[in-house]
Amino acid sequence: MNGCGMGTRIRVEHGVVTEANGTSRFGFVFGKAGIVTIQLADHGGITEMLLTEDHIPTDDDGKANFHVGCSTGWAFYEANIKSVLEGALI
Repeated sequence: MNGCGMGTRIRVEHGVVTEANGTSRFGFVFGKAGIVTIQLADHGGITEMLLTEDHIPTDDDGKANFHVGCSTGWAFYEANIKSVLEGALI
């Protein structure tokens, strides 16, 4: 499987940072999978992280590898980020 690195092979994606404000917003091109934006917001001492992925390919390969594969991959990485931010390691 390619796309979001959920296969058995290690896959390295190369992209370009599209935006970064240094505090709460970071965007980048995620290989062929589209444009990812991560936004942080404080809600009374609780940090909300919003991750969006736009411009995902809609052909059959894109639907299988990016729409389905990335949803699993992002859940894994978000759990890791949460753990690190809370001071624990996975």
